[in-house]
Amino acid sequence: MVKVVIYGVGGIQMGIRFIATDEYGRILINYLGPPKTFPHVSITDILDNTFQKGIFKDKIVLVGSTAEGIYDSRSTPFSTVHPGLEVHANVMDSILTENFLKIPIRANVYNLLAIIVVGILMGFVLPRLNAIKGAIFALGLFLAFIFAACWLFTGLGVWVNMVYPLLVLLIAYISITVFRYFTEERKRQEIKSAFSRYTPDVVVNEILKYPDRLQLGGEEREISVLFCDLIGFTSYSEIYTPNAMITILSEFFNEMTEQVFAFQGLLKEYVGDELMAIFGAPLEQKDHAQRACLAALAMRDRLRALRPVWDNMDRPALKTRTGINSGNMLVGNVGSKYRFSYGALGDNVNLGSRLEGLNKIYGTEILIGENTAQLLNDVFRLREIDCVKVQGKENPVRFYELLGIFNTVLPEETEQAFNYYAEGLEAYRSQQWTEAINLFEKGQELYQKDKSFKVMTLRCRIYHRDPPKGDWDGVFRERRK
Repeated sequence: MVKVVIYGVGGIQMGIRFIATDEYGRILINYLGPPKTFPHVSITDILDNTFQKGIFKDKIVLVGSTAEGIYDSRSTPFSTVHPGLEVHANVMDSILTENFLKIPIRANVYNLLAIIVVGILMGFVLPRLNAIKGAIFALGLFLAFIFAACWLFTGLGVWVNMVYPLLVLLIAYISITVFRYFTEERKRQEIKSAFSRYTPDVVVNEILKYPDRLQLGGEEREISVLFCDLIGFTSYSEIYTPNAMITILSEFFNEMTEQVFAFQGLLKEYVGDELMAIFGAPLEQKDHAQRACLAALAMRDRLRALRPVWDNMDRPALKTRTGINSGNMLVGNVGSKYRFSYGALGDNVNLGSRLEGLNKIYGTEILIGENTAQLLNDVFRLREIDCVKVQGKENPVRFYELLGIFNTVLPEETEQAFNYYAEGLEAYRSQQWTEAINLFEKGQELYQKDKSFKVMTLRCRIYHRDPPKGDWDGVFRERRK
């Protein structure tokens, strides 16, 4: 008797046995094994009376052809060539033993839910993982679904459809992967195009590993900034034509930028005849201070080497002033939703610019801040110049002249002059004005082109006539920018 329910056929009642079916009245055949799992007796053996006696007692006997070439051939999970007669035997065994493969009620609903869940899970999780983690997740989900289906089949006799959910999984994975490839490749090209003119390729390649950082906003990080300004370049406008000025400035920037790139610095911008570079961002560099100093020395040496060449071309002997400072700064993309650029902000950035300007007062080429000096670990030769309060800063700044790398050898007279300067600076801070003046003047005689001796001598003479009031800390308050 067929049992009819609201969604279709609910099963078949055969005497005391109930046969579970799907809504269309179909059952899944629970195959016990490959062909000849059930005993086969040849008709020839029966006619010749050579078969085993009692083999048919209390048994259901199915009569049909099983010889290859003449029987009803069927494809089963165990064999592509399976006698149709034995298929009937498997069906009868399932009915007699009630060992059915169960099809969940509303199996199509479950299959559809599985498809939807797998699709949503892939669409939600996969875009949030990188390529390797995404592949591992997809493979894990694929194997987990197969394992669950096999466990339901072998352990509980419940059959669920694996094909469509796994097909959705594969399609979702391939689609998302292809989409991400093309979108990320486009983003990589945009990033490469944006940064290739500001930083060397090795830094661009590192940036491409973390493209999400390139969004409006920033982070606080310890970095170094470098400011390099041409001395008196605007005065050349009276001598050279505008085209010649542009040519000279462009060649200067080309040469200096190559030195910045050589030490993996980021070119921030050109402002007039000034160059600004960043070290330690966007690519994190623990030795950013050393890289900035090496770049400054390379820029100085390159400019010195070019002066004779440019002189033969009737070009001016360009000179520069460079300031370097290190410390915590806000780095990132600054601007608006319409346009932004990568840069650095903060007091330490402003101090780097102030140090560049102090070169003009002391007649030096490269000045670095105290923060930078502390990060160099005696890798460079430095000369302490002074401790001042620059315009716009409340805290005093101790700064140094960058002379070269640690093994730089200076002329004997220069070394002695710098020793006099160091001794004079100590006497100056002890308010021993006469001794300080004497030491600075001795140094000036040995190294006459250094302006710092004159500056300190003049200051000592002023303080000698009008000593500083109160508890003087040796800090000079510089009012000029």
